[in-house]
Amino acid sequence: MTGKYTLVWSYILQFENDENPYINRKHEIRKWKNQASQFVTASENIIVKAKEYQAVGLHVKDALHCACAFSAKASYFITTDRQLIKAAQNMAGLNVVNPLTFIQEEGNV
Repeated sequence: MTGKYTLVWSYILQFENDENPYINRKHEIRKWKNQASQFVTASENIIVKAKEYQAVGLHVKDALHCACAFSAKASYFITTDRQLIKAAQNMAGLNVVNPLTFIQEEGNV
């Protein structure tokens, strides 16, 4: 899998992980940051895009996550949040899927 996929880390992911009350999960998720090839920082463009996503029904943090993924030109935004996946169906330029859909679409991962 080396080279085919890259992980994007964002300031909103960092914020949410820092707020995670489960210490073990927090430490495991923090390891992903070291695997990321790109770090998306807060910007006016992110805020503007997040507001567009909020206008179609996303919650603030979900909208920020999606705006960061859009900014990074991510091929996929992978989540297990069913509400987010459903809401994202009408968002152009962002492919929000669950892990199983990702595997089905990409074949041998």
